[in-house]
Amino acid sequence: HSRLCGRAIVAYLQSKGFPEVALHFVREPRTRFRLALACGNIEAAMECAFTLEQAAGEGKEGSREVWGQLGSEALRQGNHQVVEMSYQRTKDFD
Repeated sequence: HSRLCGRAIVAYLQSKGFPEVALHFVREPRTRFRLALACGNIEAAMECAFTLEQAAGEGKEGSREVWGQLGSEALRQGNHQVVEMSYQRTKDFD
């Protein structure tokens, strides 16, 4: 019951435009990654990307997707170091 209530609170915060607040309550890496991207927190998103990559194993399709999303957000923010690292992880140099 408490997990369901927690998800409802996180969904409410996100729907009201407060993903950065919801980020403080979430521990699950995939959800945390999405929230971090939603509020533009590259550092938190990068931590989650490393965690998800380790869980999936390097080079897996899910890992490529995560690094691709992180690279896109980092590019949008002008963080070229994270963009480069993300593209190296996905082996996407185009």
